Amino acid sequence: MLLAISGGSDSLALLLSFDAWRRIHAPHLSLFAVTVDHALRPEAADEAERVAQICAEHRIPHKTLRWEEAAKGSALSQRAREARYALLARAAEQAGTDLVLTGHTQDDQIETHLMRKARSATGYGLSGMAAATLYRRRLWIVRPLLTHSRQALRDYLCSMNQAWLDDPSNDDEAYERVRVRRAVAKMDAAARADICSAIAKAQAFRARLVDDTVSLIRTNASPVEPSGFRLVMTSEEACIHALRVLLAIAGGGSFLPDEGRVRILTHRAVNGERVTETLSRCVVQAKDGCVTMKRERRDLPQIALEQGSVLWDGRFEITTQVSELLWVAAGDDCMPKVVTGAGGAGDTALERVQIRPVASPFKDRLSGLDWPLANAVAQLLGADAPPALPYSGHDNGIVLT
Repeated sequence: MLLAISGGSDSLALLLSFDAWRRIHAPHLSLFAVTVDHALRPEAADEAERVAQICAEHRIPHKTLRWEEAAKGSALSQRAREARYALLARAAEQAGTDLVLTGHTQDDQIETHLMRKARSATGYGLSGMAAATLYRRRLWIVRPLLTHSRQALRDYLCSMNQAWLDDPSNDDEAYERVRVRRAVAKMDAAARADICSAIAKAQAFRARLVDDTVSLIRTNASPVEPSGFRLVMTSEEACIHALRVLLAIAGGGSFLPDEGRVRILTHRAVNGERVTETLSRCVVQAKDGCVTMKRERRDLPQIALEQGSVLWDGRFEITTQVSELLWVAAGDDCMPKVVTGAGGAGDTALERVQIRPVASPFKDRLSGLDWPLANAVAQLLGADAPPALPYSGHDNGIVLT
């Protein structure tokens, strides 16, 4: 398996503690350490070299991955994060694993909770990071240290006389997380415990909502040809969540539609009103206590496809093994139409491709907390089930299966 290490105290403590555990309890596991050099600071290359030296001292294979696009474009932090995960996914594929360990700690969890709370997030959004997240349907990012404080990890490293590296960007208060991190560092044990309790309650709320939503989808939801859904409405909170998820999937959206609008729609449908409106790129109709949703006929893409896979309209993954250039456009039913010529002028070529439905809200990131819901909608769609969760429990740390 892969372990992402920057050289900071969190990831270094994870590397050394996991390697010690592995050598005793799971010597059959191969461990590879990977450092991502974002090339954003002149010192980054030297720091990556120092990490390589530490890994060599402990006989752990190490590789540095460099982001070559750092100086281009805006939204640097977001692009750097995406690049980091893309590089890790590529390295994992080359190493023959679908698992990457990262050093996120209890402090990171508290910071995430407080930042979301400042944005007026509710119970679902306040649940923080999951112990595992599926990246682009193929790589599990596992966080074994979410119950461990940063100070405890530094105490562990000090007991081994092991120094760590400090990233100067962690002192730049231009970043919101740095400001929050400094506030968290000043908290006493009681304040930390209160926040951890709030996170646990939010996670319990989320787990109940997911379970209730799964049950409702299995009993009240059905597919509508060619690629829509019908949901028998109830006044339950889970029905609002189910409708948001199904609307996002039917419209190919990466994000769930506005909760306020869906709540109003649910109330009107439950009260027997007839409604026709557009929401989340869908035509939505409420009648006789049911809501039907289908992709509306606008902004449907036309894209080229040549020996590989493309995601079309956020709703379908289309794959071909032939080298001939194909074009994917929309048919009259808003379903993908594959032809040999641009503009839909060529011959139909559906026999040359494989078309799979995709649950769009879960395609890039799937929180382990939402895995049961992703599995339920995959069954409803006739899509591939998400890969099994990579742990059997995490009350006292991750137990890998």
